[in-house]
Amino acid sequence: MKLEKTFYTDSMKSYMILKGPADEKNPGYQYRMLSANTIGRMLSCSVRFIDNTCLFYYDVTSMQSMAVLYECRGMDRTAVRELLYGVLSAQQKLAAFLLDARRMIFDPECIFYDFEKKEYLFAYYPEDLEGNDCSVLYSYLAEHADPLDEPAVRIAYELSDIAMAQDGFLLTESYLDSLVIGTSGHEEKASGHGEKASAIEAKASGREAAAGPEEEDRTKTERDLSVDSIRYKELENKPREPRADVPYRRAPGKSDSARSLGGTSGIAAAGIFTAGMILFVLRLALKTEGQADSLIRSAVVSLMITSVILFLYTLAGCFKEDAAKMRREEESIAEAQWRRAQKARREELLIEFGESGADAEETILQGGGDRDRENLPGYQVQAETAARRCRLYGLGDARRYHIHLDELPCTVGSLAQFSDVVLSDQSISPLHVRFMQDGEDITLMDLNSMFGTYLNGERAEPGIRLKLEPCDEIRIGRLEFCYR
Repeated sequence: MKLEKTFYTDSMKSYMILKGPADEKNPGYQYRMLSANTIGRMLSCSVRFIDNTCLFYYDVTSMQSMAVLYECRGMDRTAVRELLYGVLSAQQKLAAFLLDARRMIFDPECIFYDFEKKEYLFAYYPEDLEGNDCSVLYSYLAEHADPLDEPAVRIAYELSDIAMAQDGFLLTESYLDSLVIGTSGHEEKASGHGEKASAIEAKASGREAAAGPEEEDRTKTERDLSVDSIRYKELENKPREPRADVPYRRAPGKSDSARSLGGTSGIAAAGIFTAGMILFVLRLALKTEGQADSLIRSAVVSLMITSVILFLYTLAGCFKEDAAKMRREEESIAEAQWRRAQKARREELLIEFGESGADAEETILQGGGDRDRENLPGYQVQAETAARRCRLYGLGDARRYHIHLDELPCTVGSLAQFSDVVLSDQSISPLHVRFMQDGEDITLMDLNSMFGTYLNGERAEPGIRLKLEPCDEIRIGRLEFCYR
């Protein structure tokens, strides 16, 4: 059967919903194991029967799909290894519950990254799906591997080739270890990672040999977790390398660089002027003559000229800052005028059309009445400002943030590893919202965030692109912005 996928978000949880067989009334072993157990590396799932249809609800709250995670950036060798060892671990966990690992869903849109656990989680589907094969995942790896990272490209292409050649191919631990060591063994040894992993595996193997059959599964699990913890720690501590095609941009805070520079030059001018006055007083007090008097006189003149230049530079900076402040005030006044005119227009429509005034307003503003909107006071000014600046300006508690949208796509979140703009707030998800170019328009798309993204008071559905217009109000978590 074909995979039918939808997403649902309520006030607390986010779910990926997969449709099951319509006539499945007596679920078998796989259904019961999936819904009754917490299987490692698997998304938490609840099986529900609604209108004689089986639905699988996978909890993906605060997680991000692999497809969205690497839509705008490539996967380096560390990310590729983490994913592959995650796939291997998931296969082993399923085998422990006597479940068929070939029924994992290999679609990158159904593989989610848990930012808290720092691991990939997979969806298990108890029925055969059309086109569900590991070659889908490994072909995606080959397409999205970082072209500048040669080991990552080699691993991805070798896996893609073997998955295409062998039906039902599944990773094995020995093959994956040989693949990773074969492509980047020297770097592993240099970093000490390979030695640590080998030591842990040898120690765990010794415990397994000494333990009885009932202890074998437990020691093997401990070994897997120990080796995985080293890999994840290596990933977490690795500094981020900015990509050339997707520039890294940190969220600009309340920038006081120009103000601090002006203040520094003013202090320097005052200090130099004071030093010149002290030399002048010493010259008069000591009644210097000859060459000494000439040197002091030259020093006093030089200090006075320097202080005057710095003072003029400080004065020019103050005028520039005042001009910028006046420009911002003019933009705010124009925005307020446009909003007042829009409100007055709506009231006129309500009086003229009665209860259908809201529909008439939508028709006029979205249909042939665009001319009326363009003629509203301040609208043209705001449209030109938005086209020129292309930014989100913070309001209230978010005043320290200005989000520049001149380089798209632009991902906003709290995790610097995957975000272009970092917002430090508890209401911001690791990957919260992404701004993209759609022709001549700029759109936003919520990335399954916990506290949501709101456009003009309405919550954006995850994965749905919404067009931005001048003066739109955008709320990212609890931080409010105005697009202009």
